[in-house]
This record gives sequence, C-alpha cells and structure tokens, in this order.
Amino acid sequence: MNIPVLAFVHDDRYWVIMPASAQLRGLAISRSVEGLQPLGAAKYYDVKPVWAKSKARPDFVQRLAELGMNPMAPAASTEMRAQWAALQATVDGDRDFLSREGSDDAPLIDYSLLFEVYAPGRRVDVRGRNCIEAPSCFDEDPATCHVLCLSIIDFFTKFSFKRRLESWWKRFKFHNYAQKTKDLFECQFSQRFPSPETSSANGGNLTMGPINGLPGAVRVVANVRWVIGGYRVSTCKPYLDMACDFAVSGTIRKGDCSSLKPRYCYEMICTFQVKARYVDHCGSWMQEWCQDQLNEYNKAKMLK
Repeated sequence: MNIPVLAFVHDDRYWVIMPASAQLRGLAISRSVEGLQPLGAAKYYDVKPVWAKSKARPDFVQRLAELGMNPMAPAASTEMRAQWAALQATVDGDRDFLSREGSDDAPLIDYSLLFEVYAPGRRVDVRGRNCIEAPSCFDEDPATCHVLCLSIIDFFTKFSFKRRLESWWKRFKFHNYAQKTKDLFECQFSQRFPSPETSSANGGNLTMGPINGLPGAVRVVANVRWVIGGYRVSTCKPYLDMACDFAVSGTIRKGDCSSLKPRYCYEMICTFQVKARYVDHCGSWMQEWCQDQLNEYNKAKMLK
C-alpha cells in the first residue's frame, strides 16, 4: 500500500523513505507534479490497535462514526460495498505479509494504519487507490462528500525478545498484533443495527422508533437478560466505546428488580436517545452496554 522512494540497509536495520502519503496519492491520480492535491487537503489519523499507544485513535473512531461509513448496513449502496471489499482485500493481503515476513518467531509489529480524510465536495474516482467514499458522496448533490484513504506505515519493527518483554509488561500490546490490527480496521466498517435474530442470539432484543418533536433523533430500547457467569465482551467494544460514548445518551430501568427487589436482576431495560446517523454504527454497542450494566450490577451484589 506504500510506494518507496528509496530503500536501504544500515547498521543491520531496514530503512524506507516515502513521500507524504497524500501527495503521492495525488501524483498517482493527477499524474502531474502540478496537481498533488486533487482531492483537496488531507486530515491525517495515525492509528494503532488497542492496547498500543495511539493518540489519534479516539478522534478517528468518532470521526468515522460521524461520516456514517457503514458498508455492511442495509442502506449502503452497492458501489460503497464494492469499494469496501476492494479495500479490505488489499489491507488483508498487506497485513498477512507483515505477519509472516518476520517469521513466526519475530513477525513485524507496531505498524500503524494511516487514515486520510478528504472533503473534495464532489464525486471522485477512487478505484485502485485504497479509498472508500462516505454515503454523502452518493447523494444527488455530493457537496458534502468525504473520502477516506488508507496506508500502512512504520512496519519494520520485529517482535524480538526485547519487544516481547515490553509487550508482556504493557498488557500484551504486541501479542497477536496482526489480528488486533484486523480488529481495529474491520470493527469500524462492519457495524449495522442488529436484526431481531442477532439481538436474540446475544441475549435480548433491541427496538427503535422516532422521538416526537426531535427530528433526526431516534429512541432505542435495549432489553437484555443476565448471562450467569458473565458475558463475553466483544472484540469491537473498546473502539465502539470511543465512538459511541459521546453520541448516545441513555437511562436505565432495572427490569424485574424495579419493584420486586430480589437479590439479583435477571433483566434490564436501557433506553437511549441517539441521532439517526449513529444508529447503525452504535446499535450493537447499545445492547452490549446495557448487558454490561446488568452484569456489573449483579457482580456488585455477589461481592456484598
């Protein structure tokens, strides 16, 4: 996903010099050094998976939720899904290469996904450029069109013995790094409002309806049941916590505990208010958030 200008070995270390990603992408699109910003200026997000340190990660996942890039949602266009499939295949191939290039004993780790967000204000040709368009690009008037492009950077750190010790000390941040990178990438683009079948399989149900007097906002009600022994936290929850905490407000009613007040609650009802554009991205998170509240409530009861 990156084209080097110069590559060499020095002091047994590999070095690659690359131009700024946006300018290189502009050169590939315009084929002229006079047009290095055909998509306009880029906003950069240098993102790593949890639990690696990544200052840009919260801002990026929130920005992606705002843009509504949900190619797996029912309303997604066929063209957006095709763009997502092409981008996913390219990232998977590069990530798999990095995970085996350093061998099983020392794969390459600590690389970043460099996301670029453009606002060209019009439809653009993103074929073969590792990009995906926001839903606004497919409107009749694409004046608010945004484009997201991706590169992989800083990918020559081996999972050496020293790095293993660091990883062990810092919550295993480098262990299974390729899979963690896959989770970071796919969790952002695989969200959709859960179907009744999916909600039931996850231990509850999720319903949605309009809010009178608040156009553009919806009410989502999650009804969950206690999973004795605890539920399994989803891989995507850390990222959705960052993306949805700021976008969703909610209240809790403790279901069968409201009047009977038994030792444990077996049901909880959570009501959320959320802007419609966040529903697909945060639907599954709302159900899991409610499940987590019920689990924590009963866990506290057990400790008394």
